[in-house]
Amino acid sequence: ASAVRNGRRILLVANGMASSKVRAEESDRLIEWAFREFESYTLFNAGETVERADVWMGQEDSVELVSTGDIAVTLPKRGRDKLLVKVVYDGPVPAPIQRGQIMAHLVVEAEGMEPQSIPLMARSNIDRQGPIGRLLTGAKHMILGSASMD
Repeated sequence: ASAVRNGRRILLVANGMASSKVRAEESDRLIEWAFREFESYTLFNAGETVERADVWMGQEDSVELVSTGDIAVTLPKRGRDKLLVKVVYDGPVPAPIQRGQIMAHLVVEAEGMEPQSIPLMARSNIDRQGPIGRLLTGAKHMILGSASMD
């Protein structure tokens, strides 16, 4: 059985029932329960900036991270308050950076759900600094340490 409501589709496969009538009734009951107890949540739309990643020795200090598609999860309505969403990457990311390059992952965790890892990519190209810029950035880092990256 399947049903569509407000853009959500629920598919249900049931077997082992005494008759096709009982199977249809039980399928309808389970589909209604799923619509009532679970909700789909859009976290980010396709192309929306999810986060910015720090860039090392680049013409820009950071690059926007985006997803190729909508990022959504379906959760029990009571489980939304336990949703954990974080961006994971090794940074700062050294320049040059190519548009579309996978830079990070969005990790989505919720109770009763396997963690999901969605790749995030650079929105734009970031060229490497020229020799003088690299020299100044390196000197600043040596003098100020990691605080110079903030």
